[in-house]
Amino acid sequence: MKRLLFIIIVLLSPIVLIAQVISGRVRNAEGEPISYANVALCQKSDSTLLFGVATNHDGCFEIKVEDAGNSFLRVSCVGCQIQNVEIKKVPIEIILIPLTLGEVTVTADRVKKDASSEVYYITDSLRKACVNTLQLLDKLQGIKINWMTEAIKIGEYQDVPIIVEGRDVGLEYIRNLNPKRIRKIEILRYPKGKYGDTPIVMNVILSNTYIGFDIGAHAKGMLALRKKHSYNADEGLTYTYATKKWNMYGDVGMKNKLQFEAVSYEQTYKDIRESTATEDYNKPNGSNSLTNLNFSMGVDYKINPQHVFSLQTWINSNKGKDKKTYNDITQSFLSSSIGKYHASNITTGAYYRGSINNKLYLSGDVTYNYYNVDENKQYSLLTDITHQQYEGKKNYWRTNADVRYVWNDRLSSTIGYTFTNKNYTNYDRPSNARLFSSRESRHDAYFSVNVNLAKNFNFVVGSNFLYVDEKNDVLSDGNFSWIPLVKAFWRPFKLMSIYANYYCDVQHPNLDQLSVVTYQRNAFLWHKGNPGLKAKIMHYMQYRVDLKNIIQLTYLYKHSSREITPWYYVNRDRVIETLINGDYVHQYIGLNGNYTLPHNIEIDFATNYQWHKRRAEEQTSWRDGHTWYLDVTTTWQAHKCLALISGYFLRYDKEPLLQGERYGQSEQLILGVQTSLLKNKLSMMLAMAIPTSAISKRTYNKIIIPDYQYTTWNNDKVNNAIVQLSFRYNIGKGKASKWQNTNNSEIEK
Repeated sequence: MKRLLFIIIVLLSPIVLIAQVISGRVRNAEGEPISYANVALCQKSDSTLLFGVATNHDGCFEIKVEDAGNSFLRVSCVGCQIQNVEIKKVPIEIILIPLTLGEVTVTADRVKKDASSEVYYITDSLRKACVNTLQLLDKLQGIKINWMTEAIKIGEYQDVPIIVEGRDVGLEYIRNLNPKRIRKIEILRYPKGKYGDTPIVMNVILSNTYIGFDIGAHAKGMLALRKKHSYNADEGLTYTYATKKWNMYGDVGMKNKLQFEAVSYEQTYKDIRESTATEDYNKPNGSNSLTNLNFSMGVDYKINPQHVFSLQTWINSNKGKDKKTYNDITQSFLSSSIGKYHASNITTGAYYRGSINNKLYLSGDVTYNYYNVDENKQYSLLTDITHQQYEGKKNYWRTNADVRYVWNDRLSSTIGYTFTNKNYTNYDRPSNARLFSSRESRHDAYFSVNVNLAKNFNFVVGSNFLYVDEKNDVLSDGNFSWIPLVKAFWRPFKLMSIYANYYCDVQHPNLDQLSVVTYQRNAFLWHKGNPGLKAKIMHYMQYRVDLKNIIQLTYLYKHSSREITPWYYVNRDRVIETLINGDYVHQYIGLNGNYTLPHNIEIDFATNYQWHKRRAEEQTSWRDGHTWYLDVTTTWQAHKCLALISGYFLRYDKEPLLQGERYGQSEQLILGVQTSLLKNKLSMMLAMAIPTSAISKRTYNKIIIPDYQYTTWNNDKVNNAIVQLSFRYNIGKGKASKWQNTNNSEIEK
C-alpha cells in the first residue's frame, strides 16, 4: 500500500509543479496599468534568465513555472527604474518608479492607440501651468480648443462631447476640473452602448486617490462691435470635494445671450410676388435672445476599491425669444414673426461601475428625464395676426447595463443592453386640448469582441440588435434593426498607424419631427411634422492613416436611404414645409496635422473637401453639392505664463436640398492672448475676431417647386467683429495619495 501511494505521489507531483502560476499586474506610481512592460523570471543564485513575458493592455501578466522557490521577478519598462520583486503571494502588485534626470522626467510613450480608442496618460509635466481641463486638453497632440466657443476639436469633429468616467456631468464642471484630478483622457470612436449614436466621445478618467477640495469660478463676456451690439455673458461656479470614500461635485451657472441678424426674403406663389427690403448688416432686423439657468450636483460613493456607486441630478431652464421684422422695398412695414419659448429640463440618474476580479468588469445606470416646454408663435402680415400657443411634455426613462470579460491578453468581449421609453404629448394652451401624443420604447442588445492578434494589430467586431415599438395618433409600428460594427487598427511601422471602421447607425425621428402641430411662418408658408417618418439608417466607412508627428489622412463615406430632410408641397392654397425620408450620400477626405517648432511655437491645422448628394424616392436624378474648410491655429508660448494665439477658420458650403440648395459660410480670424496669474490659480483669455472678406458673407436658402419659389438671405457681417474676455479661477487644497486601489483598469464606456 505504501509503495502504491509513493508511486501515485511521484506521478502526480510533476503535474502539480507544472500547474504553478505566477500572476500579477504592473502599474506606475499613479496607479495606471503599464502595457508591454518586461517581466523576467530570474534565478536567485546568478540572476540567470529563466523565462520572460510582456504585460497586456491592462498591465497583467502570467508565468507558468515548475518551481518558483529559487527565483525572483525582474520588471523593467522604458523610462522606469528596474525593479526586482520577490515571489511570495500571488497575484503580485508591482509599482514602477519613473527615472529622473535633473528636472526632466523620462517616461515611455504616453499615448496608447487601438481600434476603439486613443488613450492619453496625463503626467505632471503635462499638468504643469494648467489651471483647468481646457488648458490641459489643448496640450495634447491631435486635440485643440476653440477659445471663442471653448468647443473641443479633434480632426474633422468640431465640437466633441465630453463625459467623466462613462457618464454625463455638468459641462462647466468638466471644463473647470483641477488637472491634478485627471488621470487619463480616452478618445472613444464609434462606441457601443448608450453613446452609440455619437461617432466620437471624449471620456475623462479621474484619479481615485486624490483627496481634497476645489472651488472654481468662471465668467465669459462677448460683445459684437457693430451697431446694435450682440452680446453673450456666461458666469458660474463649480465645486468638488473628495475623501477616501466620497466624491461630491456640481456646478451652477447662468447664461444671457442677445444676437442680432440681418435677414430678408423673396417668395412667389403662382402670380403673387412678395419681396422684402435687402438686408443691411448695419441695421439688423432680426434678433434672438436666450436666458439659461443650470444647476447640477452629484456624489460618488466608493463601496470598496472595486465598486463605485453614483447619484446625479441636473436642472436646466431656458427662456428664449426669436423676432424678425420685415419691411417692403419702400421700407414700409410688411410682416413680422415672433417666437417665444420657456423650457424646463430635469434629469436624475443612478450609476454603478466596478469589477469582480481582474477579468470581469461591470457598469450600469438608470436615468429619468422630464421635459416641459411652452411655445408661443405669432405671425403678423400688415394688420392680420396669427397666434398659436402650445405646450409639450416629455417623460423619458433609460436603463443600461454592460459586462466586459477579459479572457486573456489577446481576447476580451463586451455584452450589454439598453432600454429607453419616451412619452410625449402636445397640448393647445388656450383650450388645453391634446393635439398629438406619441410613445416609443427601444430595446437595444449589443455585443463586441476585441481581438489583439499582435502588439501592433487588433480589431473589434460586434453588433446591435435594436427593436423599436412606436405608437402615435397616426400609426402604430414595430421595427427591428441589425447594426453591425467592424473596427481595425494596424501599425506596420513605428511612425505609421492605419485605422479602418465600418459602422451602421439607426436614428429614429424625434418626437418634435413626428408631431402634427402646425404653425405659420409667412404669408404662404406653414410648418408641420410628419408622423409617418421612418428611422434613418446611416452606413459609415472610415479609413485613417496617421503618420506620427507628420500628418493624418482621413476618408469617410456615408450613405443613407432614409435620411430625414425637409420637403415642400402645396395644399389648399398653403405651402407646407414638412419632413420626409430621402437618399443621401456624403464623402469626405481630410488632412490634419500638429507641429511643434523651435521657440515654443505650435501649429495645428485641419482641411477637408466634401461631396454631398440627395434625392427623394420620387426623384430620378441626384442633386449635388460640396463643402470645403480650412482651420489653422498657431500658439506661441512666449513665457511660462503667457501664450499668444492666432487662428483662422474658413468654411464654404453649397449643400444640395431635395428642392433647392443652401449656401452657407463661416470665416473667422482670431487673435488672442492667454495668461495665468496668482500662482496659476487664475487663467485669463482676451480674444478678438477680426472682420475678413475672403468669401461672401451673404448666405441663402433657396426652394423651388411648382407654383412656389422661396429664397431667404442672411448677412453674416453683423457679428464678424467681436471682442471676448474670459477667465477661470480655481482655489483648492488636496493631493493624490499613493496608489492602493486594485480596480484601476478602465474600459470603453
